[in-house]
Amino acid sequence: MAEIMKLANKHLIPVTPRGGGSGLAGGAVALKGGILLDLVRMNRIIHVDIAAKYMIVEAAVRTLDIQNEAKRHGLLYAGDPCSSDDCVIAGNVATNAGGNKAVKYGVTADQIYELEIVTPQGKILTLGGRLKKNSTGYSLIKLIAGSEGTLGIITKITLKLQKLAPLLPNFLAIFPNLAAAVTLVEALLAEKNALEMFC
Repeated sequence: MAEIMKLANKHLIPVTPRGGGSGLAGGAVALKGGILLDLVRMNRIIHVDIAAKYMIVEAAVRTLDIQNEAKRHGLLYAGDPCSSDDCVIAGNVATNAGGNKAVKYGVTADQIYELEIVTPQGKILTLGGRLKKNSTGYSLIKLIAGSEGTLGIITKITLKLQKLAPLLPNFLAIFPNLAAAVTLVEALLAEKNALEMFC
């Protein structure tokens, strides 16, 4: 890919990167002709580190596959765009996708430790680092996230994983009277449950 970008840059040939092609804004359409660079075969999950809670993936891994792989290890990948069954991770980064869990966990840029990109000049760069506190220099990951492939082609991503929250079931119990309901309060609170009563 770096060699293709060097050649395209030298001869001023437009390049359009294509991840999953699931975007609705036409970002994967080569409007200016040139080279349509399809990343579909870059679809490997390279490494999952359960202890350090991160995953290294290639550009065209489906978001759903990342979520399922994390879940298989008792972890959560919090990026959750509504099209997660079709979209790929580099597209999520390129659009800085939000989704259903964004209010709690943030958007895609908040889920990234490290990015590997190929620049328009054909240089391979690694941005960020696998650290919780990484405050040195400019936040280049947040610059690339949402840039729609205009600043570089995303090839590899190191994603943050979270501990999978336990499933907490909710129950509705109906009692014949208030006295019967009150008999359960002490037992339920002893198990660290939350209670709400409607009369």
